[in-house]
Order: sequence, then C-alpha cells, then structure tokens
Amino acid sequence: MWAGALTALPVFLVLELLFIGFGWLDLGTQQSAAASIVSAVLALVAFLVGGLLAARVAGPARRDGAVLHGVLVWALATAGFVAVAALGGGALGGDVGALFAGATNVPAPSAGSLAQSTADAGGWAALWLGVSVIAAALGGIGGARTKR
Repeated sequence: MWAGALTALPVFLVLELLFIGFGWLDLGTQQSAAASIVSAVLALVAFLVGGLLAARVAGPARRDGAVLHGVLVWALATAGFVAVAALGGGALGGDVGALFAGATNVPAPSAGSLAQSTADAGGWAALWLGVSVIAAALGGIGGARTKR
C-alpha cells in the first residue's frame, strides 16, 4: 500500500511536468476546463499505477484484498496531493494547487456567486474523487496475483 501511494504521487508529478514541458498545460492560476480535465486524467493514470503496484507487491491474495490496497493507495496519495499543493507545489498540483497558489490573489466574490461556485466545485470534486478511487481499485484488481 505504501509503495503504491509513494509511486502514485511522483507518477502524477512527472506526468504534470511532461505536459507542462510540452506546453499542453499552463502554469497560470486560472486553468481552462480542458487543462482541468487533462490534469484529472493524469491523476487517474497515477492512481491506476499506484493501485497496480500496491496489489502486486502485496503478494498472493484474493481480489477483495487487492481492491482494499488500491483504495488505501488512493487515500494516502490524495492526502499527499493536498499536502504538496498546500506546501507550495501549486503549479504541479493541478486544480487543487491552483486553488492554494492563487488564494491570496482572489477578488472578493458576491455571496450568490460564491455559493454557486462552491456548489459547482464541490460537485466536480466529489465526482473526480469517486472516479479516482475507482481507478485505484481497478489498479489493485489488475495488479493482484491470484493463486493458480
């Protein structure tokens, strides 16, 4: 589980750096919808890789144990992504990083737009967290060794 989580974070960061290097992602704090989707897909790939590795190093086990390893990778890596973003890795942290990086430069919104923005952001965050935990669990299933 630790191996998977410790792998998912650098995989995500390397993929983000590659996409930034190729000019496919912007370092600005105002990301477009396409950049947000690309960043989310890169996170899904990282969770899948982390889940695969966690289940593979866990040894021979049943598939339900592999799902648990994948979900635990997701939990640890998600906490790691938030920590990296909060500690200054905002440009590499995707949308979460952009939130932390630009928190001091945000103009005061009206109460109505703040409530709507919060509801929209919460909905999308819940959706992508759900999709990413499924990717990590599928990685765990894919990496599971079954007894022959």
